[in-house]
Amino acid sequence: MDSNEDGPPGIVSNYLHKESSKDVTLFFSAPAGDFVLKENDRSTVFISGGNGITPIMSMLNSLIKNKDHRQVTFVHAAANSKIQAFKNHIEEIATQNSNVDKVICYSMPSQQDQFEHNLEKEGFIDTDLLKSIPYLKDTEIYFCSSIPFMQAINHILEQLSIPAEQINYEVFNPIAILDE
Repeated sequence: MDSNEDGPPGIVSNYLHKESSKDVTLFFSAPAGDFVLKENDRSTVFISGGNGITPIMSMLNSLIKNKDHRQVTFVHAAANSKIQAFKNHIEEIATQNSNVDKVICYSMPSQQDQFEHNLEKEGFIDTDLLKSIPYLKDTEIYFCSSIPFMQAINHILEQLSIPAEQINYEVFNPIAILDE
């Protein structure tokens, strides 16, 4: 398989694909990082864009699995429903859990999105959307996506005077800085 068929080439995945054999044993360690749910009972806002949804979904699933009843608002941005990851799973969680609200933003909604899916918000996650979350000032906020997306969200949260200790994010690039 050509590494460019499914996206950009990766250093590790290409090496493993080209250089390793079936007889090789690989040793991995447990995931390590500090982008984890804080153990408190504060309401929670999850904000993700595109593939940044992956660690956010893990956190949301953990809250649901542990029957944590804190208020949760799940905000996700995608181009449209055709490429929105976890679409049905998010819908199911929001339907089955009265403490979970969701807002999905489509920047390029399809005609089907506009007429059949009760489009929640066309465009991007913005200040007005985040200001509309009633408990935003006293919440834990977790966000993950591309660097430009996260810089924009971080800037909005700063404008809304959200305390830094309530803001949690994951940067896939270890040298990235959001507040530049």
